[in-house]
Amino acid sequence: MKRCMLVLFVLSIACSLPAVDFTVVYLDRSEVNMEAIKHVKKEISSQDLPLQISYAAGFDALDDTQDPVVIMNTGIASGTDRRISTYLDTVPDRGRYILVNLYRMGKQVMFEQISSENSVSGVDEISAASYYDEAKGGLFSKKKESATDEMHRQWTSALFDLLVAR
Repeated sequence: MKRCMLVLFVLSIACSLPAVDFTVVYLDRSEVNMEAIKHVKKEISSQDLPLQISYAAGFDALDDTQDPVVIMNTGIASGTDRRISTYLDTVPDRGRYILVNLYRMGKQVMFEQISSENSVSGVDEISAASYYDEAKGGLFSKKKESATDEMHRQWTSALFDLLVAR
């Protein structure tokens, strides 16, 4: 009986953990950004994660209370969008930012995670290819499982790990 009560107590504490509120900043409403955000929401829901997402269309929509902040860097083949670099250069505390790079790389599949200590931007970075195949249903395959789908699960999983750890 004591063991049962202990299990119920532990479960009640685990179930009452507060959700981590985070903000996703996107600089444009590109199809890649919208698909990526939709995928993040779907993965949060399917994994029943304690994460609550909100959105900001550009840096002007941010305030000092939003922490952590995920910045979507899309539409380029490598590097960081100049608008993002310029913004990060003005931020004294970069510890609340995570940069998600979805690079145009043709049909290449890649995933990489870089800590803030090793990042040129001074923030945690997650990079993946933004391979977009209209015939397969867009950014994420709607037909059969593919290496591209696994790549997108990898970067979202890495993102969730960073968010929950904060």
